[in-house]
Amino acid sequence: MTSKKQKIFLISILILFSFLYLPYINSIPYLDGNIDFVRSWRFYTGGLKEYFENDRTVHPPFKFFLVSLFFRIFGINVFSYNSLGFILGVVGIIFIFKFIKEFLDVEIAKLATPLIAFYPLFLSTGIFSLADYILTILIIISLYFYLKEKYFWYALTTSVGFLTKETALLIPFIVFLIEILYLWREIFKNSPFQLLKKLFFIILPLTVALIWILILRLSGKKMWSDWIFSETAEKGSFYTILYNLSTFNFLNKYAYQHWRQFFFLNFNWIYCVFDLVGLIIILTRGVNWLKIIKGLKEGNTKTKTSLIVFLFFVSYFLTVLTFQTYTIPRYALPIIPFFLILTSYSVNVIGKKFSVIKNFLIIFLFATLSISLFFSPDPLAKKIWGKEKVLGETLYALNHHLAGNDGITYNFQYFFILKKRTNFLINKQIKNECYWLFPDIRNDRVTLKILNIKNIKLDSPCSM
Repeated sequence: MTSKKQKIFLISILILFSFLYLPYINSIPYLDGNIDFVRSWRFYTGGLKEYFENDRTVHPPFKFFLVSLFFRIFGINVFSYNSLGFILGVVGIIFIFKFIKEFLDVEIAKLATPLIAFYPLFLSTGIFSLADYILTILIIISLYFYLKEKYFWYALTTSVGFLTKETALLIPFIVFLIEILYLWREIFKNSPFQLLKKLFFIILPLTVALIWILILRLSGKKMWSDWIFSETAEKGSFYTILYNLSTFNFLNKYAYQHWRQFFFLNFNWIYCVFDLVGLIIILTRGVNWLKIIKGLKEGNTKTKTSLIVFLFFVSYFLTVLTFQTYTIPRYALPIIPFFLILTSYSVNVIGKKFSVIKNFLIIFLFATLSISLFFSPDPLAKKIWGKEKVLGETLYALNHHLAGNDGITYNFQYFFILKKRTNFLINKQIKNECYWLFPDIRNDRVTLKILNIKNIKLDSPCSM
């Protein structure tokens, strides 16, 4: 695939992404997206002081900083707020392609990039640029820079990742361990200055994390520890994770629910089947263990990146997706790209083994993606979670299975809900489903006031 064809391929994906995203860019913020809108407005009006005063425990504020810049440029409105997700999505798709092409090859990048770009969870969390969406993009970008040995940019994007959400800390921690493991080889390969420069950038994101923790301590604030349903909740999220791992308490009902979503939500099990068949073919045709061992000993950048991806996937799966909080589908998003890269690799492997059916497999894969993007017809998911109607859309009833209201955010049906709700609010059409129009009345009131929507009774909107 020539460079020109690669650009045309990427542009076509970006055009389709724009076609799906832009018609909904004026949607009024909803659920956790609405909470972030209110926090962004507070950060814009009063900085860290205002942000700290309105929340008992806090996430790092990088998203709110970005949104405040957009507010300053475009004004305080939903277009400003929702534009961030679109711009980040465009940048993310470009880097997803670049990373996979560099990490594996262009053929797998051609298959995996649209799978990730139009994966239902990626799109639905992008409209309000939720933290897990931003984090997913920044992880891919940081790994690309690491793979290219551009350590300044790796340190910058990884640090920004942590300042978006604390779970990003897994990446620099794993990278640090891997680099320490191969330090003995670096001593003989590089000059002392080059080695110290590299170590500085490897350590920098961890230093940024420590500085943030220090700022919280000096401000009398705690790292995010709300909505932790564990006996160790008061001791914070980090302690809870370590306690879960050391006592095998990570095997809990929240983990089981997260894992069910990861493997079975809206045809995810089909991707799992592809992955499994691909792995079976790889193992049955014989694995060159000597080559793998040699590669591990040599420790080139691609080998180290492979180790980082593997360790990140496993550690995230066993720590974040076992955490005792609401089992919101988007929490799995940061590891979904690697899951889909494996799917694309497996399809390529199966296609080489059975070349006659390769095109059929690709068509089937994207047909599955399209159906799961716009509908919720998976019989396995229906059996596990049941169904519920929300503003005319029939969804899996994840909100009745530990996911909370944000359990409805998993595919493009969320966009349809946003459009209907926005029209209802603007046109003063408060109908029977008042609960889903105002699921968080405290923050909904603030948002309607900020947006100067005056035709709703803010004290009792459901009485209209």
